[in-house]
Amino acid sequence: MKAKMKKFPSKIAQKILKQYKPIWAQKYLIGLADWDLNTYMPEGGAKARGEAVGQAESIIQQKYLQPELQKDLDRLQNLENKTIYEKALVRVMKREIEHYKKLPPEFVAEFNRTASEGQIAWRNAKKNSDFSIFRDHLAKLIKLTLEKAEYLGYKNHPYDPLIDEFEEGWTVKDLDKYFESIRTPLKELIKTITSKKDYKPEHKLEKAKYDLEKMKRLNHKILEFLKFNKNYSRLDTAPHPFTSEMTTTDTRITTRYSEADFRAPWTATVHEFGHMIYEVQGDPELEYTPLGEGTTLGVHESQSRFYENFIGRSKPLIEKFLPDIQKLGKQLQNATTDDVFDYFNMVRPSLIRVEADEVTYHMHILIRYDLEKALLERKLKVDDLPEAWNSKYEESLGITPPNDARGVLQDIHWSMGVFGYFPTYSIGTTLSAQWKHFLEKDIGSINDLVSNNGISQIHDWLKKNVHIHGKTYDLNNLVKFSTGSDFSSKFLLNYLQKKYA
Repeated sequence: MKAKMKKFPSKIAQKILKQYKPIWAQKYLIGLADWDLNTYMPEGGAKARGEAVGQAESIIQQKYLQPELQKDLDRLQNLENKTIYEKALVRVMKREIEHYKKLPPEFVAEFNRTASEGQIAWRNAKKNSDFSIFRDHLAKLIKLTLEKAEYLGYKNHPYDPLIDEFEEGWTVKDLDKYFESIRTPLKELIKTITSKKDYKPEHKLEKAKYDLEKMKRLNHKILEFLKFNKNYSRLDTAPHPFTSEMTTTDTRITTRYSEADFRAPWTATVHEFGHMIYEVQGDPELEYTPLGEGTTLGVHESQSRFYENFIGRSKPLIEKFLPDIQKLGKQLQNATTDDVFDYFNMVRPSLIRVEADEVTYHMHILIRYDLEKALLERKLKVDDLPEAWNSKYEESLGITPPNDARGVLQDIHWSMGVFGYFPTYSIGTTLSAQWKHFLEKDIGSINDLVSNNGISQIHDWLKKNVHIHGKTYDLNNLVKFSTGSDFSSKFLLNYLQKKYA
């Protein structure tokens, strides 16, 4: 506790942290249950798991709502000469308390039970490419989500409090403004790229089959190059790649494999590594406190997209592992560095969000954002969702999903009762370009650093400017503190124009 006293010197702050420790423990166990649900848990365990998580969430709610804790936070808030960490402690915990004050315990338990069962239904629906298997679960989750929005309260839009859960302080108004800043420029860039005389909508390597065990070994070699610490993490497979962040010494990542397209497990693994290192490089002095984890989801996604796009798709990384790529399968044995680089960076309207290129990626998010708003505004019925999804893809990207699995069922988020999460993927991707700009200004080209085994320098810069701050700042304040600039889409648009136009 001595180290934490430097950041939380007041006795009242230390008392609050002691009261928070049981809450942290419940969150840790819920995180472990979430990881197990999507990796090793048998399907039959869903009901009991849902009940257990629902009860754990209720315990967290009870702990947050203890009158003594709320009084202590008021005392800390009124204390003069607080450290920035004590100020952040008040901000973060009061947000949590307000959240739980407004949600009845029985509602929290029901929501978690429904979400747990919904994930199993989604998994079966996707496996069978049949939306009807998931339809009733989704309808119930949307109903509960609208109830949640009412409990939390809002002035302008039921989507506002849901967005705020993931991106602190943001509203529909903010998102509309942000998306309008990128929608037209990206549409024009896509048109410019696809109109070129030498544009190729396909690549010879994308259908190349690969040996599963060799691909798994290659993923581990890439992680080793990235300084993956096996003592603090592990790599597993899951239907939808994700990262479970419990502590700086226990953060687990997953990826997925198929028969062909080795780019997918490669980029998914590097992407999840970005989430992992954000947590692993967190400040040990903030461990077990409300500040001891990544801040908003947009910032978290900025780290995964940074590693995926600027390192995972880079020519230097491909060059380092070309011999391993050539051994993945017969169709890959003559592949060159340029072949793989072109394959990894080709721009093409596609169906799957997690496999989308850097330019069209944001269109996938815009589609989901528009659909979520329509569902929550009750302008779109659940029964009409598959058709609306397909129509949006045809309108925005000129392609139509051939089935539900590659369309409306491709993402796990709605089955978890998560609405307002998708926009953070675009925000994070945009922010990653802003980090890239300032990192390269400070320590040089990312490509040169990767070529010259300078991965640790990249890690160190991100640790200093992003990771070590935990939840001390929200997105806007973190960007301002670390770079001296406001969050802006201009860095992303400049980067994409320079690379692709």
